Amino acid sequence: MTRSNLDALIAWARTLPPMTDAQRRAQAASFAYGNVHLDNPLVTRAMVSEAQARIEAETPDPQPAGVGGGEPQPASGS
Repeated sequence: MTRSNLDALIAWARTLPPMTDAQRRAQAASFAYGNVHLDNPLVTRAMVSEAQARIEAETPDPQPAGVGGGEPQPASGS
């Protein structure tokens, strides 16, 4: 991939709407499952979902959507 292709892809990605909370949760669960499953193939998606639910129940509410990150930032030095 050339730099101009990458720049075009980044520009296109910035036009997409922000992820919803449900999408963010699903992505986090998928990431956790994929990483844990590599080390322990006995771990199931259901186990990850249960752990995620327990952690969310124990964690204070996050900042409102759009506050404190998540939005793409311009690349520095371009």
